[in-house]
Amino acid sequence: MYKKQYLLPFMLTRPTIFHYISGFIVSKTLSAASWHHYNIPKVIGEYKLKSEIRKTNGNDEYKVGTYSDKNTQYFIKTWQGRVKNYSYYALVNECIATDLLSKRLLKSMPDSSLRIPRVVHAYCEPHLFSIVFEYIEGQSLDLASLVERDRVLKIITTDLERLSEILSTEEKKRIPSHKRIYYSLLVLYYSFVVFINALTKLPLLLQLIRKAYHSLWSISKQPLTLTHRDLVSSNIILNNGFTYLVDWETVTLTFPLYDQALILTEYEDRSQIVKTWKPEVLFYRIFICLQLYAIEGDERYIRLLEGLTKHI
Repeated sequence: MYKKQYLLPFMLTRPTIFHYISGFIVSKTLSAASWHHYNIPKVIGEYKLKSEIRKTNGNDEYKVGTYSDKNTQYFIKTWQGRVKNYSYYALVNECIATDLLSKRLLKSMPDSSLRIPRVVHAYCEPHLFSIVFEYIEGQSLDLASLVERDRVLKIITTDLERLSEILSTEEKKRIPSHKRIYYSLLVLYYSFVVFINALTKLPLLLQLIRKAYHSLWSISKQPLTLTHRDLVSSNIILNNGFTYLVDWETVTLTFPLYDQALILTEYEDRSQIVKTWKPEVLFYRIFICLQLYAIEGDERYIRLLEGLTKHI
């Protein structure tokens, strides 16, 4: 663990697949309560807490809040724990990727209305890792109409594709990539978890797994594209004509249309982001529903999976 110090994002090392695997094992082995008992830090370095921000989805793996220093406000996201788990490595990934992408976006796409909050620096203490962001005040896309959400989300997905094409080979090495082997293994894992919790769904699972692997084989030949992987309206802030996209801990380079499939899942097909069932969309919808049911246990995702069978 780091000593007490400030770090710039380029000083951090991108987590490898082995870090994520070990972090995942730690997360599954240790009780979720092992990080829930931490309170949000009142002081982080020179920054003093003004107010805590609680996620509406109940995610308590990070402590987030607005802090101030010399009459300037900042947004700080903090991981705390005695053992580095998956969430720790995801936050390190967010620090590196957000710093890289926010600068590249401003430099190479100044005409874009998409913005990514600037990273001021990271702050480390034993058992604590924080990212200090510029503070963005605005309106959450949660409050917008479905028509407005579609318009904003289409701009975001289009600009992320443009940004993918601009990134250099060296820059892409700073961002994790998910390829066919990643999805192949996780489809089996999530399907097993679903089967354990819903034994009667075996015929459905077998049908979906067969179609998932068939679709995955088709899309795996396509170039990787920049994907946020948590593109929900609560992670989007509207401010003076700009659209700020936050919470980048899950960002990856992967096959196209993951974000669009997640949007369809969130709005249960009310979105017009993707009007046709391309192989990518069908695969990702199967993958996302399996993943979310395995994590959350919400029966809604089983119903969505059953609805997907009409496209098979």
